[in-house]
Amino acid sequence: MRDFSVYVVNSFDLAVAENFFSSPSSSSSFPPSSSSILYKYMDIKLKNINEEEWLERPVPPHLISAGIEEVHFFPFLAICLYNRLAASSSK
Repeated sequence: MRDFSVYVVNSFDLAVAENFFSSPSSSSSFPPSSSSILYKYMDIKLKNINEEEWLERPVPPHLISAGIEEVHFFPFLAICLYNRLAASSSK
């Protein structure tokens, strides 16, 4: 509760969960992007937006739309990854 007096509960990080399944010999040390996770589990390809574009202020309308489009699928992805984690822990 350091910033903004906000308590975060039941948070689920898609990148951390997906990184759990990546091979140890993976060439990238970066966590997978939400777009790549979305494509892997739902076969949905979104427009790739450069990280630098998100630094622009005020945030342009096309980025707001892209962000909304991407996070729309997060609850479903969280369920997919949670179920995969649960299945792997029961083995």
